[in-house]
Amino acid sequence: MLYGGEGPTMFAGEGEVVYEDGGPTMMGGPGGFVSPRRAMEDYWNSPASDRGYPCYPVWFPFRDRLYLRGEYLVWWAKGSTLAPWPDLVDGGIRMNNGTRSGARFTLGYWFDPCHSRGIEVTYLSLNTRTDQYLNGIATLDARSDFHGLEVLFRKAMIANGCNRFDVVLGYRNLYLEDDLQINAQAAPVDQIHTTNRFNGFELGFVGRTRRCRWTLETQMKLALGNTNSAIRRDVFSVDDNLDNFAMVSELGATLGYDVAPRLRATVGYTFLYWSVVARPGDQLTFLPPAQTVPVTTDYWAQGLNFGLEWQF
Repeated sequence: MLYGGEGPTMFAGEGEVVYEDGGPTMMGGPGGFVSPRRAMEDYWNSPASDRGYPCYPVWFPFRDRLYLRGEYLVWWAKGSTLAPWPDLVDGGIRMNNGTRSGARFTLGYWFDPCHSRGIEVTYLSLNTRTDQYLNGIATLDARSDFHGLEVLFRKAMIANGCNRFDVVLGYRNLYLEDDLQINAQAAPVDQIHTTNRFNGFELGFVGRTRRCRWTLETQMKLALGNTNSAIRRDVFSVDDNLDNFAMVSELGATLGYDVAPRLRATVGYTFLYWSVVARPGDQLTFLPPAQTVPVTTDYWAQGLNFGLEWQF
């Protein structure tokens, strides 16, 4: 193999693929050469296709090592269920419970040309959801925000042309903020604001199987750490702050299709579960502030992901 300014060129023997500028052009064989299309299909079925291109030497610091994935999210998240308040609010009403769009971005870098070790950073955000409920006596306005961040180290345990299995470990952060305001006859009755921050250590597994241009990636991750919940009731000037041991788990499956050697279109499903959070609906009570106790519950978010991944 020779390395030129644009990429490697591999001289073909019998049954070998010719690579120019990082991609295949034709295949040599007993009958001469076959079409570029046939060479491309054989390339996608070869071990090199798992990386997109053959391994580059160490003096190419970014070529074929940096990747960026952007996804549009259509998710559903668990809303805040209101506790009953006699003569004012019916119990069981769930606020901020509908469909929410969002985005998730992943930036990754492989430390070696054969992609056995790397690091990736993922940021997740769901659009702000606002709801209003009227029961003839009271008006309830609710707002919810959700964000997340991951920094993970990836290590390949199995890597070949058709199958790959990675172990991931690192740091996870989640942030959930809710507001609930209750007005009766245009006068404020209660206003509750909650924020939840999770920080923890994460361990997981990512597996991928390839068939021609198609890939199927599955992942399972678990994070253990602390959730800090802050609860503020503005009308009563009451603040509560509590810390709880919490678990965050994530399951996902993504189907990809290589529309070009460096570009992949994806569609998938993600389920995320957070074991301990404080929501404003659970704090709703007519009892005096001195007799109230903060209430915690769980939170989940799930839905479809539509994305593109580019390998530089």
